[in-house]
Amino acid sequence: MVLTISDLLQSYLYHRDNERRLDERFIKKTAEDSSPNYEWPDLHNEIQGLWAEEVMQFKALRQAMDKGGDAADMEEHIATHGCLRYIVDGRSFWVPSALAGFVPSPMILSSLFDTANECRHFEDGESRMCLSGSSVLMGEVEMVGDLDLFEYVPQKAVRKALKQDRAKYETGDTICTKVSVGPTHNGKWPRSHLEKRSKTDLNQKKMRIYAAKLLDRFDFCKIDMIGRFNDQVGEITNILFKHEDDFDFKGPFPSFAFQEVVVGDVPPPKEAFSLKNFGEFLFWLRDEIEDGLVIIEEAKSADNFSTDDDAQDKAIKVSKRALMLALLTNQKDLLESFKNALQARESQNYALQSSIDCLNPLIRGGDNGDEDLATSALEWVTAKRKSITQSPPPTLDIENLVSSLHNVLASFDRLCYPSLPVREETE
Repeated sequence: MVLTISDLLQSYLYHRDNERRLDERFIKKTAEDSSPNYEWPDLHNEIQGLWAEEVMQFKALRQAMDKGGDAADMEEHIATHGCLRYIVDGRSFWVPSALAGFVPSPMILSSLFDTANECRHFEDGESRMCLSGSSVLMGEVEMVGDLDLFEYVPQKAVRKALKQDRAKYETGDTICTKVSVGPTHNGKWPRSHLEKRSKTDLNQKKMRIYAAKLLDRFDFCKIDMIGRFNDQVGEITNILFKHEDDFDFKGPFPSFAFQEVVVGDVPPPKEAFSLKNFGEFLFWLRDEIEDGLVIIEEAKSADNFSTDDDAQDKAIKVSKRALMLALLTNQKDLLESFKNALQARESQNYALQSSIDCLNPLIRGGDNGDEDLATSALEWVTAKRKSITQSPPPTLDIENLVSSLHNVLASFDRLCYPSLPVREETE
């Protein structure tokens, strides 16, 4: 049996809703017939079983092998782990098979490995360190403004760190600017109870033991830093999630395994790539796109998009989400539009501004500053600004982007609900 994206999404919904075939938002009724009209596949349980055995053997796997060539040594671990193992310079990267077709180049991966290893708060083998968010799209996106990391920390690692007098970090040039902590609730970020603490004096020598003390009280810790990644200086965020020692990805957790590249020798468990986690990630992407589209269209209707920085920033973030959704659902005809948006002048200026925003803590001097980092940041921003001025990229085509965003949502809904009448815009 060949699995299609539509089969998978409909099966996810079928099981998510406890085998109920109703979703009030998508019931199609007519005056003559008040019963819902659905087209559901008949083999939900068989599809669920096939997913568990084979995970996601899509075309992305073949594309990944072709793209890697001689640059990276790759071993397939599909049935066992649901991901491909990339080995670059002796370093292992466990890439979800759905992302394998657009993994960053070996050179970028190697650079990101160094950054992740420096910014992790627990040793390899004690915690699971991941490249997350936009960084996994760096095979498609030329420049990102910041770097997101995610570190899964078992309770035993926290207990071990608390007993040690010596912190992990002895050298390095990453500095901390802010720490946010709080308890998760049903696997969600602790937004309503997130406690923020300014910690510009927190350097590497103190970070690990400080994080361990916070994780002894909370299960969520977000540490914002400034450092180097991929030949630039910018914000690096490491989110630490403390979990039970037998954590198996089956319950709720505040991240998405399908947007994470695990670094290190230990692979993620196959449960991380379940149909449940795949479906949850895709529907999160969909909701993020829909919410952002409202803000973008409001600015467009007011005819002030070109001067509305918040709307432009939202357009860049939404384009990343849309690119991911289009890639994961094989909507190849929409990819070019989102790639163009992420190469536009507004996108590159957004990345530059992110680095500029990092400069203030660096140039204050004293124990809170870092002259070398500040110099590197200024040099990078100056060079990029000069490049954009001399060879300006095209401005963002907002009309095309809005149309493509509507289309990616409409196509996704059609995969989930084949009988659903959806709004779709074309150029």
